[in-house]
Amino acid sequence: GLESGMEPLLAETDADTRGAAIGWLLAHGAGARERAQTLLEGPDPELRALALDVLLARPGLLPTIVTAPWVDRLIQTGVEADLWAAARSLGLLDHGAAEKRLRILLDHPLIEVRRAALLSAARRPSPGLLDPLIARLVEPELAQEGLQAVAALGQAAVPALAALTDGARGPLARARACDTLARIGNRSAIAALLRVARSDDPRARYDGLRALNRMRVRSASGLVKKSLAFRLWQRELDDLRANLLPAHILHGATDPRVALLASSFAESADRALDRSCRALACYYRPEPFRSVYRYLQNPGAPKATARSLEYLSQLIPRRRFGALRELFENPQPFEGTEAEPSDGQVAGCIETAYAMGDAWLRACAVRAAHALLGRIAIKFAAHPDEDDIVRAELAAYHAARSEEGVPA
Repeated sequence: GLESGMEPLLAETDADTRGAAIGWLLAHGAGARERAQTLLEGPDPELRALALDVLLARPGLLPTIVTAPWVDRLIQTGVEADLWAAARSLGLLDHGAAEKRLRILLDHPLIEVRRAALLSAARRPSPGLLDPLIARLVEPELAQEGLQAVAALGQAAVPALAALTDGARGPLARARACDTLARIGNRSAIAALLRVARSDDPRARYDGLRALNRMRVRSASGLVKKSLAFRLWQRELDDLRANLLPAHILHGATDPRVALLASSFAESADRALDRSCRALACYYRPEPFRSVYRYLQNPGAPKATARSLEYLSQLIPRRRFGALRELFENPQPFEGTEAEPSDGQVAGCIETAYAMGDAWLRACAVRAAHALLGRIAIKFAAHPDEDDIVRAELAAYHAARSEEGVPA
């Protein structure tokens, strides 16, 4: 019969073929429970893994086939294949039995064991595992699995994720926390992301706005009030304007350190433009704003820019839209900025950059100040929570001033 034709397929080298055969035999074959036990306890780790895939995909097929004592025996062997199978099998145990064993395997030194444990934690969410799951969330190699496991906790995870968004554990942890809040997607998550989107740090604002955009794609209506979206947009527009003028002033600089600052101002302006589009996409559908950003990003395509401005004019109130139109249609604010900038202009742009919240721009400002040594002395006040990159540039600048005989 058909069952006898399935048996030889278990010896095939193609994993998909073997998996399909196991799926059919466990669902329709005679003695499915005994066969499953043979596969799970047999010597072939690939067959065991394929059987687990079938059972996890169809948990109602043989709901009690995996037991806690069997999982414990696998853990006790210490063999990587057994530990991996144990971690995956925990997604088939009840929550109580799974939590105790997940706590052990989530901290195992083998990364594939931790990965399998995270997948099971997503299937058996337990608030008691929040701390080890948060630790895995910020582990670069386990980002996606960690996100799934933490997001499965829902509201229970929001306070811990909101705490991660303050940036104290670094920008990567903040970005992962924002992405996870977007996956959770409830009102508390939105409130937490809005706090990030209002941050003084432009990198943090980007993380918050990007996460809100991902939520907006799944939502039938705006995540925020239109008035709030316009306020967020206005802030980014102001940031765009604040970066554009120094970028044009320094455009003709020949000193590479000042030229780097000019390029960094231009990049910051571009990121502000991106964030301004994302701010509007918290209320409106996000899809059109990808093209709006791309077209406004290219000043060499005036027709595309005009189309983008025409589209935005239908959304933005006239009193707000005028400032945007002037930036892209009126070149007068930047006239006369093509020549080599004076020392005073460079010093002013350095002070402007250092006063901004972006760490990279601040570091570039300190480096550019080397170009003025012996002519203009600039004093920088270090922030108590300064980024390492800025601290390094400040140390180098103060050392250079000392060599020049200028008091630090």
